[in-house]
Amino acid sequence: MRALTVMLMRHGHAVDDAPTLGDEGRWLTEKGRERTRDVARRLSGWKRTPEVIFTSPLVRAVQTAEIVAAVLEHRGAISALADLVVDGRPRAVSQWIHGYEGAASTMLLVGHEPSLSVLANILLGEHRWEGFKKSQLLALAIERGTPGAKVVDTIDP
Repeated sequence: MRALTVMLMRHGHAVDDAPTLGDEGRWLTEKGRERTRDVARRLSGWKRTPEVIFTSPLVRAVQTAEIVAAVLEHRGAISALADLVVDGRPRAVSQWIHGYEGAASTMLLVGHEPSLSVLANILLGEHRWEGFKKSQLLALAIERGTPGAKVVDTIDP
């Protein structure tokens, strides 16, 4: 099976409170937008950039994915993946990644803590990921059908 590069990214800084919208409606602050743009600019210099983008459906994650897509001039869709929410189902996302049959060899998943770190640790197997800062990106190489991803690189905000 061919290798898959999976980039995991935590959403940028968001407002602390969205009184009438709840947690789902919290949006990115200017600091969150700027740091996300900076990470995306640095990602654009990498040899591989995402061919497909999946995001949690929460506003701050969608906005983060849209900023990255704009900086990278990504022409494809940004698709919501419900299991990427704050208290999502990282094991289900891991199974979905390992079963992914799309044509892309590089994907970006934008999500939230703590489930994003749980997902990273599931994918890494015996290696440990300590946690994501806001707007941080971790790129993993996954040999499909083989346990234990390898860290390719990371971009700190």
